[in-house]
Amino acid sequence: MLTLITRPVVSVPFQLGATSPLLARSFSTPAKPLAYLDGYAQPTSAVQRGLTFLKLNRPEARNAINSQMLDELAEAVEIVREDGRTRTLILQSTVPGAFCAGADLKERLNMTSAAFHSWHTKLGKTLRAIETLPFPVIAALDGLALGGGLEVALCADLRVAGPGATKLGLPEVRHAIIPGAGGTQRLSRLVGPARAKHLILTGRIFDRMYAYEQGIIDELAHEGVPQGENAGASAGYEAGLRHSINLAAEMGKGGPLALRAAKQAIDKGYQMDIGTAFDWEKALYQTLYNTNDRKEGLMAFKEKRPAVYEGE
Repeated sequence: MLTLITRPVVSVPFQLGATSPLLARSFSTPAKPLAYLDGYAQPTSAVQRGLTFLKLNRPEARNAINSQMLDELAEAVEIVREDGRTRTLILQSTVPGAFCAGADLKERLNMTSAAFHSWHTKLGKTLRAIETLPFPVIAALDGLALGGGLEVALCADLRVAGPGATKLGLPEVRHAIIPGAGGTQRLSRLVGPARAKHLILTGRIFDRMYAYEQGIIDELAHEGVPQGENAGASAGYEAGLRHSINLAAEMGKGGPLALRAAKQAIDKGYQMDIGTAFDWEKALYQTLYNTNDRKEGLMAFKEKRPAVYEGE
């Protein structure tokens, strides 16, 4: 089950607003709604707009990815790609203590060979779709992120680990398979082939500090003083989410077109030889030159005020 919510980038007072037809769309079957989209009115400051949450919500299985969840995830990614409102996406879980347990192995036991190959192909395409979203994607990790769950996180541009992120890893070799939805390739590009081999060949399970030291996690969230409903087991979960929102707000100070161009420059340029990559960077830079956002940035600097970017 998935929940997709668009809301302000920072914590400010806001009112529940009328949803557009797109945001009101449901991913669920008619008989039993399992996931939904909801929209929030935007606050007055344009720099606070455009943060979307995509929430994994299958608590009874610790968000293990079954066929229905995969279908919903694939559809959600395409909707948020085209919605025109999202400037930053946060991938998170609604389940404290579990980002994603990976593939649903119980379902897989009953799959035919044809059904498994179809599921596997769709998983790879869906993770690639997340990875190629044009705006920044943050994965807010809590509890466990194992196998396909960590592979989902590796598709994000940045990964934040809350205090409770204690079981991370790609243990597929222990089940006589390999990380097969891009995990061997993404981890190798992230930490280098030697470290990737070490983690994948051993199937090692590690905690957030080890992941941070290896370069898998970008930022560590620290638990604040538990109060009220944030006390107890959910405190670490809330800390990771708050940190992710703050990180999104920090990126939100930049122009949304520039953020998209920077992501494209790095992602595609990394696959090119250095000369071609320089040309690619130059081409993207030139697309920004005549934008209203660039002019606003210069004017804001001159007037010594925060820039208000509209993505134009």
